[in-house]
Amino acid sequence: MDITKLCALPRCRQNGTGNRETVSRQKDDSYYVMHDLMHELAKMVSSNDCATIDGLKSNIMPPTIRHLSIITYAYDEVRQNDFPVEKFERELQKMKSLEKLRTLMFFGHGPTGCRNMLQRCQTLARHAKSLRFIRLHVAGAEIDSVYETIKPSHLRFLEFSIGSIDVDHYCCYNTVRALFGGNAYTKAMPTFYHLQTLDASHINLVIPSHMSNLVNLRHLIVGEKTYSNISNAGKMTSLQELKEFAVKTTNGFEIGQLQSMNELVTLGISQLENVRSKGKATEAKLAEKDHLKNLYLSWDGSGTSFEPIKTTLHKEALEGLRPNRNIKHIQIRSYNGGVSPLWLGTKLSVTSLQSLHLKNCSEWRIIQLDRITSLGKLKLIKMLSTVDVSIPSLEELQLCELPDLERCMGLYKKELASQLRMLRVESCGRLKDFTLFQSYDCFQVEQKTWFPFLNKLTIKNCPQIMQWPILPLEEMRSLEELELIGMPGVRQLSVPYLKKLVLNQLRNLERCTNQNEGRLSSSLIVLHVVKCRKLIHFPLLQVCPYQDEKKEWLPNIYELIVHDCPHLMVLCPLPPSAEWSKVSVSIRGVSAPPAVNMQKDWPSFTIESEELSVLDEKIVAIKNLTMEGLSYLNSLRILKLSRNPKLSTAAWDTIYQDQENEEDQTGDRYVFQGLEWLEIDDASLLTMSFCKHLTALQHLTLSGSRSHNKMTRLSDGQEQAHLQLTSLQEIQLMCFDDLLSLPAVLHFLSSLKKLDIWYCPGISRLPEQGLPLASLEELVIRGCSEDLNKQCRLASTSKLK
Repeated sequence: MDITKLCALPRCRQNGTGNRETVSRQKDDSYYVMHDLMHELAKMVSSNDCATIDGLKSNIMPPTIRHLSIITYAYDEVRQNDFPVEKFERELQKMKSLEKLRTLMFFGHGPTGCRNMLQRCQTLARHAKSLRFIRLHVAGAEIDSVYETIKPSHLRFLEFSIGSIDVDHYCCYNTVRALFGGNAYTKAMPTFYHLQTLDASHINLVIPSHMSNLVNLRHLIVGEKTYSNISNAGKMTSLQELKEFAVKTTNGFEIGQLQSMNELVTLGISQLENVRSKGKATEAKLAEKDHLKNLYLSWDGSGTSFEPIKTTLHKEALEGLRPNRNIKHIQIRSYNGGVSPLWLGTKLSVTSLQSLHLKNCSEWRIIQLDRITSLGKLKLIKMLSTVDVSIPSLEELQLCELPDLERCMGLYKKELASQLRMLRVESCGRLKDFTLFQSYDCFQVEQKTWFPFLNKLTIKNCPQIMQWPILPLEEMRSLEELELIGMPGVRQLSVPYLKKLVLNQLRNLERCTNQNEGRLSSSLIVLHVVKCRKLIHFPLLQVCPYQDEKKEWLPNIYELIVHDCPHLMVLCPLPPSAEWSKVSVSIRGVSAPPAVNMQKDWPSFTIESEELSVLDEKIVAIKNLTMEGLSYLNSLRILKLSRNPKLSTAAWDTIYQDQENEEDQTGDRYVFQGLEWLEIDDASLLTMSFCKHLTALQHLTLSGSRSHNKMTRLSDGQEQAHLQLTSLQEIQLMCFDDLLSLPAVLHFLSSLKKLDIWYCPGISRLPEQGLPLASLEELVIRGCSEDLNKQCRLASTSKLK
C-alpha cells in the first residue's frame, strides 16, 4: 500500500490494548491494520507531499502538495441539499498551487449529485495538469462533464463510482446506465493512451468503439459482461485481466485475438462452441502465457443433444487450449467431451495446478487427478455421466449432483484425510466406494485423529456413502459446521463442539449426543433438526431449567429450527436474549414444544401447538403457564392463538379468578389489558374471563381455516362478548365454510370502522338490525354468496367500499 493511501486511511478502531488502529478495507474484503501512532508518523513524514480534508477539517496545505484526499464519510447519509458545499469550497480554496498535484482521491458519497461541489472538483482537475491518479464519486448524469475536464496526458489511474441518486433528479438505474455512453465519454476514453488502471466496477460501463486503443492499460475492472464487448482486444497487450472473452465468428472477436496478450494473469473464454478445430484453439497460444494463473473455459450449455460431431469439436478445442505449466486455477463449464484432455491426463503438463472446478460437463466419465500432487481444491458439479474419480490429498472437495458416480478413490488412504478442511457430497446416490470414509479403520488402529483439520462437512442424499449405523463424528476435533441430510442408515450420532448443526430427513436417527452438552450449547449458532421422525434422545434440547438455573442455555443461538420430529420432547428453555428480535426460532411438530423465558417488552407472542391443554405453570407453549408467567405479558399488543383443540377454558377462568383476587390486593393491571390485536380460530375463547378486560382491543380476527370445530353460528355468550370490546374498530371473519349468520350484535358496535368477511359461503344475509353505518367506513366481501353481496351493495353508503 503506497504512502498516499497510507495517509488517507479513513477508518479507526480501538484495539485490545486501548490504542487505536487504522483500518483500510479493500474490495475483496481483506484489510490492512495500522497502529494509530504509525499512522500519525506517516502523516507527519509526508506532510509536505500529502494532505487530507476530512469532513470540514484540514491542515495547512503547503504549495508542494502532490497527493490530496477528500473524505466525506460523515455526510454519506445526508440529503444533497444539506451537504455543506460552501464550507467545503473554502477548504479547497486553501490549495494555492495545483501544478504539482499528482493524486486526487474522494472517499465517501458526499459530493454525489451536488453540482457546485462537483464543479469545484472539476476546477481542481482542470488546473492540476499533471494528475496521475483520480478517484471520483459522482452521479451518473455528470460523467460526461467529468471526462471533458480531465486531461489525459499523464493519467495512469482512473476510478469512478456512482453513489445514491436523488429520484427527484434522476429516474432510475436503467436511465443511469444509458448515461455512461454519452458523447464526451465515448470520445474521450480511447484517448487516455497512458492509462494503466480503469476501475468502473461500480457502474455499468458502455465500451467505446475504440477501447482497444488503450494499449498501456493493465487493469480493467468492470462487470464481466463488459469485457465481452471489447472489439480487437488483442491490441491491448498490456492487459492483465480479461475475465470474459466471448469467441464469435465476426471480425475482432476471433480466438486468435488472444495470441499476443502474454501479460494476462486472469483469462476467461466463453462461447467456445465457435472454435471449430484444435488448430483454431491453438491460435490463442495459452501455452506461451507464462504469467497466466487463472483460466476459465466455457461452452454454451443450453443445448440438450450430444451429437458425436459436437463431442469431437469440444474435445479438440479443449486439447488445443493447453495452458502454461504455471497455471494455478482452472474452471471448465459445459464441456461435452467424454474424456480428459491429454494435458490433464496421461500427458500431464499442469503440474502446478492448485484448484480445479468442473461444472455441467455431462459426458465426462472418468476423471483421474491423483497424479496432480499440487491440487488443493476440487469441485465437481452436475457431472451427469461421471462414474469414477481419483483424487490426491486435498484441502477442499465438493461432489454435487453426480448421479452415476460409483467410486471416489485415492492411492494413499490416510494421507487423503490428513489435510482436508472442507468436504461436501450431495446427490451422489450410487457413490459407495469412497476412500475418505474407508480410511477410518486405519486411524483407529494407529490411534490418530480422523480428519484432524476438517472444518465443514456436508453429506446430502448419499444413502450408500456411509454404512455405519453410528457415525464417529466426535473424532473430528476441528469440525465447526455439520450438515447431514437424507441419510436413512444413520441411527446414532456423536457430534463434536459445533457452530452449525443441520440434521434433515434422517428418518432412522434415534440419538444425537455429545460428551459435554454445556459446551456444545455455548458454541452453537445455528441448529436445524427437521423430519427426524424417530429421534427421541437429544440432550441438547432436553435439559430442564432447574438443572443449571444460573447458566443460560443456547446463549449464542442465532437460528433454531425444529420441525416434524414427533417423538422429540423439547424441554430446554429458549434464552431471554437481549437480541431476541434478531434470532430466528421455529418449532413445530414435536412431542412437547419448548419453554420460553418471556420478556416484559415483547410486543407480540404466538402460541401454536396441537397438544396445548392446560395453562398453569411458568411455561408457555408446552403444556403449562402460571399467572406469574402471564404477568410478564402486560406490554403485549398482539396475540395469536391457533391450533389448540385441547385448550381448557376452565384453566383460563381459574387464572383470571386468581388474578382478580390479587388485583384487589395489589392494584396491578389485568393481563392483556393493553392488547390491541387478537387472532383466534376458536370462538369459544371469547367467553373466557379475560375478554371482558380487553378494553384496548382494536382488531379481532376469527378464522375457521385452522379450526377443528364446524361452527354454524356464534352462541349467545360469544355474541355478547363482542359488546365488551368497547374499543373494537375492525372485525375479520375468515374461512368459515359452515357459518350461516353474522353476529346479531354488530349494529351495537359503535366504534366499528371496518368489517371483512372472507370466504364464508354459507352467510346469505346481514343481521336483522343491520350494520353500524354511523361508524362503519369500510366493508370488504370476498368469496361469499351472491345474496350477501347484493345485500351489502344495498346497505352501502358513499363512505363504504
